[in-house]
Amino acid sequence: MRGIAGSSNVVAIALLGLAAAGCDLFTADKKSIAISADTPEVTVGQGTTANVVITVTRNNFDQPVTLVVEGPLPTGLTATFTLNPVPNGTATTTLRVTASGLANPSPSTLTIRATGDGVTEQTLNLDLTVNVTGSYELSLLNSSLTVAQGGGGSATVLLTRSNLNVSSISLDVSGAPAGVTTTFSQSPTTDRGGGLTITASSAVATGTYPLFITSTTPGIANRNATLSLVVIAAPNTTPVSLPFCSTDMPAWFAFQNEGFAWQRVTATDNTFNFSATSKVAVAYTFVDGGDTQMNVFLATRNELSGITDRDCDGTKTLAGTVAGLTSGQSAYVVMGANGTTTSSTNYTLQGVAERPLDLVATRGAISGTLVPDKMIVLRSLALSSTIPVLDFTAAESFAPVSTTLSVTGFNTGDAIDFVNNFVSATSTFGTVHAAQAAGGSSILFSVPAEQQVSGDTHELFIDAYQPSGPTGTSKVAYFQTPTDRTEALGPVLSNPAVSVVITTPYARLRGQLASQADYPSAARFVFFQGTESVKVVLLVGTADYFGAAPGTWDLVIPDFTGTTGFSSTWMLTAGQTTPFHATAYASRGDLLFGALPVPGESIKFAYWVSSASALLRERRAPGMGARRAPLITQYLRR
Repeated sequence: MRGIAGSSNVVAIALLGLAAAGCDLFTADKKSIAISADTPEVTVGQGTTANVVITVTRNNFDQPVTLVVEGPLPTGLTATFTLNPVPNGTATTTLRVTASGLANPSPSTLTIRATGDGVTEQTLNLDLTVNVTGSYELSLLNSSLTVAQGGGGSATVLLTRSNLNVSSISLDVSGAPAGVTTTFSQSPTTDRGGGLTITASSAVATGTYPLFITSTTPGIANRNATLSLVVIAAPNTTPVSLPFCSTDMPAWFAFQNEGFAWQRVTATDNTFNFSATSKVAVAYTFVDGGDTQMNVFLATRNELSGITDRDCDGTKTLAGTVAGLTSGQSAYVVMGANGTTTSSTNYTLQGVAERPLDLVATRGAISGTLVPDKMIVLRSLALSSTIPVLDFTAAESFAPVSTTLSVTGFNTGDAIDFVNNFVSATSTFGTVHAAQAAGGSSILFSVPAEQQVSGDTHELFIDAYQPSGPTGTSKVAYFQTPTDRTEALGPVLSNPAVSVVITTPYARLRGQLASQADYPSAARFVFFQGTESVKVVLLVGTADYFGAAPGTWDLVIPDFTGTTGFSSTWMLTAGQTTPFHATAYASRGDLLFGALPVPGESIKFAYWVSSASALLRERRAPGMGARRAPLITQYLRR
């Protein structure tokens, strides 16, 4: 027994010695984990991501380790791991900390918790600092806004960001007099700005009121801007009726009078009726399956009176026959705006309007161009199903008269196309001649004076363009009596500039174009997106709307948010490739919108395209179009 007791003492002494040496025989096989980071501090800029390497250390543990960043995280921050759980055999993963523009630039702490099956949880604290990225400046798209008593409008606040700034910026306005209300469409915002909607009660006195706009965001000094609010008496209005074709009705229509917000109008019998101030903006959307087109016109009430349903399709289908075609010849037959080409005996015209129409038929060699030798003009036909035989050998036919066309003002290397349409008194757009004027000269075929009646005219469309370049110049000349003609083209267009004003809820683009004395009447920008589903936004502004031709045409896609029935899905999307087309015009205003021309009048215009795509070209290949020359009216009627 003494020996055994002695042995116990020896073991006890040995254990005491091991303990003194830092050994714990009872915990030497215990499972455990530990976590560490390659840095104790995480610094991340707004709109950026910071990476931290996290190391997992194991002791007698071969199961996955799960990592969690305990929350809730500060607003605007997200944290993820590139590998989680961390499997056995892997020692590291990367913590990715991302800060949005909403992240507040103030210090905080990130706590990471590591857990595993059967081991004690471990935590790791990291000091977190969010830095402001870049800076910004506050301004206004326009320094003043005019609203009528009882009306309202919208100003656009611009936040010009620099050095990748994405801060969430709050907007505030002060100084509004009693009876004036203000509402920001986006505040706070991480966008390039937002809309400021302002309404004035009928009791607000006329005058100018300064509104003080302040922007704030943590880490950057406040910015300030002043908007001059001009309150005017409500202008007088006059009833306006804008008709559309029943087969091509807008899905949405709105107008904006001077001093008032956008207002939706619904159609009555294919016509939009409303009371308009002298200067008025209209906007309407065509929807065709997945394709949309938004048209916006800033014009006068008188100019918009040119919009007409004169060339709408009808419901009639008319069949006819042609006699007197020889080998290599075809006939182009038109009633109203509907035409067809035939090289055989029989033909059909579809969608002919119900009203009495002239018929214009041209015989000749048709292959991209049209060189005529005979024509037939039948007057005021009210047909139900059959068109009388068109016999180009009979007495009803006549030879077009030949004169000389000289084009001047074109540039070296320009290709020159022309189309001479005969516009009859009932607005039948028959093509007489379509060809190229090589070197600026060509024979020009027209309808002889003795075959014309009062109300007839010719519409000569000339287009000179660089085949591989972005520019082109065009002219439409209206004449009645055929004579030798010299038509002078204007200079090429100044290079336009396009920028993005706002990106949400839809992209509002801005087109700017230096004004040129040769094109003082109007300017147009057309923006395109998509290939399968196409979105088009068209902006037109006239000099009369602005009071005079501006030094720079400045057209911005309006802010329609809040307008009844409007859908932002019709509009452009930020971040997508957006070809555009810019044009400037010289013409009588209502003529641009479809009013009937007077012989001796003309339309001059120049265009610039950002893509060589035929979709964007103002010009069309020589030949027979079923519609008028491709001016603004082309897009009204599509």
